Amino acid sequence: MIDVNNIKVSIVCITYNQADYIRDALDSFLNQKTNFEYEVLIHDDASTDGTAEIIREYQSKYPETITAVLQKENQYSKGIKVATTYLYPKVHGKYVAFCEGDDYWTDVNKLQKQFDYMETHEDCSMCMHNGLNVSKDKSTVFYSKPLSNKPTKYGVEDAIKGLGIKTVTNSYFYKSSILKEETPQFVRIAPTGDYARVIVNALHGYIYYMPETMSAHRCEAKNSLTEQWGKNPQHWYDYIDKQMVMLDCLNEETNHVYDSIIQSEKVNQRFQIYFNLRDKEYLSQEPYRTLLKKLPLKEKIEYYTPGLFQQLRKITHIYRKLSGKYC
Repeated sequence: MIDVNNIKVSIVCITYNQADYIRDALDSFLNQKTNFEYEVLIHDDASTDGTAEIIREYQSKYPETITAVLQKENQYSKGIKVATTYLYPKVHGKYVAFCEGDDYWTDVNKLQKQFDYMETHEDCSMCMHNGLNVSKDKSTVFYSKPLSNKPTKYGVEDAIKGLGIKTVTNSYFYKSSILKEETPQFVRIAPTGDYARVIVNALHGYIYYMPETMSAHRCEAKNSLTEQWGKNPQHWYDYIDKQMVMLDCLNEETNHVYDSIIQSEKVNQRFQIYFNLRDKEYLSQEPYRTLLKKLPLKEKIEYYTPGLFQQLRKITHIYRKLSGKYC
C-alpha cells in the first residue's frame, strides 16, 4: 500500500469520449521510470463511448496508483471546471503533471527529469518541454519546433505573450502548492486553463523550458475542443472575447504593472484568431491590416493561397519524414 505522504507527483488527466486514445495516455503514465512515488488522478466526464470502462479496467489493475472520478452526468456542459473542482482537491504530490486523455508521453524519464530539476531549483515554479504534434491515428508526425534549442528560463512577460499557447499542455509540471492558494479571478474567468495557468505559475517564480521532445499531442482528435470548435467558428469569436476580458482582469490584479504587454498581446491574439479564421472583414481594419502586411512570406502564402500552402506543407512533411527530422 502506497503511503500518500510519500507521493511526490500527481498526474492529472481529464477525458471525455476518448476510448480510442486513453490507453496510450494511461500506458505512458504507468511506464514512467522514477525513484519516487506518483499517483494518477483521472476524471471522465460521463463518456458514452466506453472510455469509463477502460479507466475502470486500469484502475482495477493499478488500484494503488490510479484514482478515478467517473461522472454520470457531463459536468463541462454545466460550466464546471472539472480539474479544479474534482481533481485538484485530491492532489497529494508536491508537484502536478498534466496530460489530457487524447495525448500521451513519449519519454519514460519525463517525470524524473522534471522532478530532478524542480527539486534543485526552488525558485522555479514550473517546468515544460518540447512535444510532437501527431495526427489522431499517429500515422503522421508533424514537425514541432522547440521554443528554444537550449534550456531556457522564462518569466511573467513571456507567459503573457503566450508561453502557454506556444507549448503543449502535456509538458506542464509545476508546484502543487500554487494550486492550493486562492485562485485568482482572472483564472476563474479564463476561457481555457492552459494560458492562464502558466501566467499564475510565472507570478510565483520562473518557468524552465527543456528542449527535449518528451510528449505527443494529437491534432484535432475526436471530441477534442479544437475539433468541436472547428465545426462552429463562432466558438473562436466567443473565446477571444472572453480572453480579452480575462486579460483586462489580469491587468487589474497585477496593478497594471504589465499594462503595455497586455495591451499589445490583446491585439496580437485577436489578430491570430482572425487570421486563422480568414476573416477578411476584421483583417482589412487597423491594426490587423498592418500586422497582416508584416507577416513572413510563409504566413502570407497560407493566407492568400491556402491551396498552395497545403501542398508545400505536405512536401515538407514527406521530406522531414524521409530525412528523419521528426525525432
